[in-house]
Amino acid sequence: MYFSKTAANILLSLALISTLSVGVAQAAEINLAFNQTSNQSSTVNRGASSRAVDGNTNGLWANNSATLTATQSNAWWQVELAKISQIGEIVIFNRTDECCKKSLSEYNVSVSKDSAFSQITYSQDFQTPPSPTTIIKTGGVIGRYIKVQLLNDGQLSLAEVRVMGVSGTPMEDEKAVNRLIIKYKSVVAENTTQNDSQSYSQNYSQNRSKKKIKKTARDFSSLANKISQIVNNLKIVPNSINNAANLISNSSDITVAQLSSDEYFDVIALNRNFTKNQLKEIADLLSNESNIEYSEPDYIASTTRKPNDPRYSEQWHYFSPRAGINLENTWDITTGKENVVVAVIDTGVSPHTDIINKLLVGYDFVNRDSNATDDYDHGTHVAGIVAASTDNAGGIAGVDWHAKILPVKVIGSNGRGYFSDIAKGIRWSAGMPLSGTPPNAYPAQVINMSLTAAVACSSSTTMQSAINEATARGVTVVVAAGNAGQDAAGYTPASCDGVISVAASDANANRASFSNFGSLVDVIAPGVGVLSLKDSGGYKTLSGTSMAAPHVAGTISLMIAQNNMLTPAALEAVLKNSAETFTTNSNCHTANASYNNRSCGSGRVNSAQAIISLPTVAISEIKGDTGATGATGSPGIQGVQGIPGPQGPAGSSGAPGIQGPQGVQGTTGQRGIVGPQGLSGANGRNGEKGDPGGDTSLLLQRGMDVSIIDTNNFIVPGHVQIGLSVDACDIGRAGSIRYVPASKHLEFCNGEQWAPINTSIDYTCDNICQLGSAHSSGGYHRCGIKSDNTIQCWGRDLSGPTEVPRNVVAKHIATGAEHTCIIQLNNSLACWGWDINGPVDAPNGLKVKQIAISQYNSCAINIDDSLTCWGHGKLAGSVPENAKLRQITVGYERACGISLDSTVTCWGAPTNTGQSNPPKDLLAKQVVLSSRYSCALKLDNTIACWGELDRFHKVPKDLGVVTQIASGNGTMCSLNMSGAVRCWGNSGHGQTDVPVDLVAKQITMNGQSACALTVNNNIACWGQNAYGETDPPTSSTWKQI
Repeated sequence: MYFSKTAANILLSLALISTLSVGVAQAAEINLAFNQTSNQSSTVNRGASSRAVDGNTNGLWANNSATLTATQSNAWWQVELAKISQIGEIVIFNRTDECCKKSLSEYNVSVSKDSAFSQITYSQDFQTPPSPTTIIKTGGVIGRYIKVQLLNDGQLSLAEVRVMGVSGTPMEDEKAVNRLIIKYKSVVAENTTQNDSQSYSQNYSQNRSKKKIKKTARDFSSLANKISQIVNNLKIVPNSINNAANLISNSSDITVAQLSSDEYFDVIALNRNFTKNQLKEIADLLSNESNIEYSEPDYIASTTRKPNDPRYSEQWHYFSPRAGINLENTWDITTGKENVVVAVIDTGVSPHTDIINKLLVGYDFVNRDSNATDDYDHGTHVAGIVAASTDNAGGIAGVDWHAKILPVKVIGSNGRGYFSDIAKGIRWSAGMPLSGTPPNAYPAQVINMSLTAAVACSSSTTMQSAINEATARGVTVVVAAGNAGQDAAGYTPASCDGVISVAASDANANRASFSNFGSLVDVIAPGVGVLSLKDSGGYKTLSGTSMAAPHVAGTISLMIAQNNMLTPAALEAVLKNSAETFTTNSNCHTANASYNNRSCGSGRVNSAQAIISLPTVAISEIKGDTGATGATGSPGIQGVQGIPGPQGPAGSSGAPGIQGPQGVQGTTGQRGIVGPQGLSGANGRNGEKGDPGGDTSLLLQRGMDVSIIDTNNFIVPGHVQIGLSVDACDIGRAGSIRYVPASKHLEFCNGEQWAPINTSIDYTCDNICQLGSAHSSGGYHRCGIKSDNTIQCWGRDLSGPTEVPRNVVAKHIATGAEHTCIIQLNNSLACWGWDINGPVDAPNGLKVKQIAISQYNSCAINIDDSLTCWGHGKLAGSVPENAKLRQITVGYERACGISLDSTVTCWGAPTNTGQSNPPKDLLAKQVVLSSRYSCALKLDNTIACWGELDRFHKVPKDLGVVTQIASGNGTMCSLNMSGAVRCWGNSGHGQTDVPVDLVAKQITMNGQSACALTVNNNIACWGQNAYGETDPPTSSTWKQI
């Protein structure tokens, strides 16, 4: 809500009394420093300045909670706020480690408007360390830069700095900071006519015939001089705010202008700006003047639409000036309407206490009933972002305070769902009838789909048709762009026509590393560390474009509440045209070197600007001339349908394609691949059924196991069967994906038969075919596979482990303490190096798909999933009988593996640390061994460890969605979905000091060092470097390490 410029006085409207707050700083104070840009005089031991604005206040170095500079004179740390703001207090959190509590004992805290600190508005020295905090009341000073600086020589180390205040500063505006209300005393004179007094209050009626009240004459020159004197005195007043001298360069220049005057008071404006407290002091001292009855600042009143939900302060994605969607200004205009329905097509929505009153009766297309409850802990989180119960003094806030949620379950408890069910869910949500399904009593105006499949929408008439029908009925469809860090053009529904495709941004307004991008992305919204509902009750943060999309769906529902006459296309146009453009330092800005032609859409969603930009009437699409263009559009749609037409010729080409592998049969036929490829040919004929296949087969799933990777680094998620060792496709293998090397295509099991997936893309198994296929790493040497499949090694060469045999090429590689093994392109083994106890002497004739080695042992998983080990007798002689494994790891005298049913088994020499005894019911996709404990990457992408674990080796809780783990001598590392690497445990050689800004796609560890394959196909290493093992060649590009 906005007030006119003539509303100069304090507003006391009774109609608005419940929604108005009198005073300049009308908004509740928030931590303005959280996730803002920070720097410091120097950085050592990875004690980055950002640690003091990350929200972690526990003060322990081991928990990555503290900054650290080098030892130097007057070391400093500072933070830049998003804009000049009014600051109420600064809270300094000290280190809590016993070693370092007293290091912050003599320091200065200052606030400035500029980065050079030439416009300081606050400065104070402190002589005692925070214990553990020091709360500094600044009195509402104005500034943007906050600095903490030592007053002596030493290392500056901070746990956290909170800057509490109001973002932006109304007091910087001259009408807000320089206006005073003055009530002058009146002069009483004898009355001459009764009518002279008739305008006065009835309180004076008894004197009307006798007296007349005159206002004192105004002398603005004297008033200006008086205010100048007061300002000069304020400079030396004890305990004053230390601002006047800085804000006013020449107090004698103060002048006064009269803005208004009536029988009640005058409103004046000064030509200098003051803080709120200074202006109040000036007014109080003016009130002591003999001719002034009272004086006070001309405060500003405004609406306050900040909800009272206790965890709202954690929802930065709503209000952050740098990266939020500007909801507080939105809520000044509208908080939504109860007659707007948002369908959440997802895993269902649970009846959480913070949304239960918003839930309508939905439908479960997975189990075919009306109980659309969440059993995957995803849809509930999404729904909470859209419309959690808000301003109810409990939990969190939703984007739309009043919209209703229609839960539509199309994804099962395994995180997967069929296109056919999703298409039904879209139509049902839009109010269309479906045979055998109860009618939807609450058709939605908005649909949110936070789900994705790695296939272009042009390949699915099923999905596109359902979306077309929904938008034709006036339903706006909002979808997630996808989390593969790839072009959204290869993903459904993000690439479908008629949807609003949403990418994800982080707290710095950058595109999240995992977010898809490209020309089909429409807008970007917060999707990292988003707080919302947990299906079992409580609250949690999640990251993904799944979290970004509901910010937009909620904004669209608010727009509809404000104007329900707009078409989906019109709403999309307003949303995109009102989006925040990217700053030049954003990775979405075309001028930024990291942009690399990766579009983030029209900009970051600005909910308030979208509401303000709405037309007051419906946007009419009635232009007759444009109708002709519409007619042209219809053939365009037929053109899309024409894609199946060319698919026929592609089918014809398919026959020669089958002929091709037969031409190479001389080299591959002995592996039995070509024969089964004939089956693939049959599937090609089944593929001509196209439309029925599209209705029922293609499988969506969330999360990544591993991998087939094509030449564009496109990752195929899911459990991928390599080769044709699994021939049967039945209901038990429904959802499996297999890779056919001869055709370089993927096939999907729909429960009855194998069906090709996206035959326009060739995939390769030259990179990583299974997680952990060969992630063993040597003691003091390392090897990698280059882009041409040749091998290069570096580090210690005591007994030849780096001396690569001539003319060998590899698809996988593993390094032990003093030997190296590779899997060659024909799945045979080659090993070289030190052969004490026989780890190099592999049995003849093995055909394998994974190799893992240690100092004295080597083990391989054969093509038929069986296990063969050789080397040290204690391990080789204890291999589980008839073991069938998908992944293996080998240690000194023991090993662990993951069976085909995802259970973990360990064997070898007994230990007294429990490291060979995995937890019962553990289901995992990767297992690794360390010196005294073992760890596994579970199916839910979290880590479980067992054995002898002290506080230094416990798994951190903030790793994100982990996709790979690696272990060394008492050290663990993880790689998450965003490419971030994190290491913990023993750090005597710097092996936990991961390089800054590293973005990786594979990690390995040896005893005291680690290496990563970066997204740019380079190798980065850190830790012990006794023999050059962390100095990889820089002249090559790499496929694997």
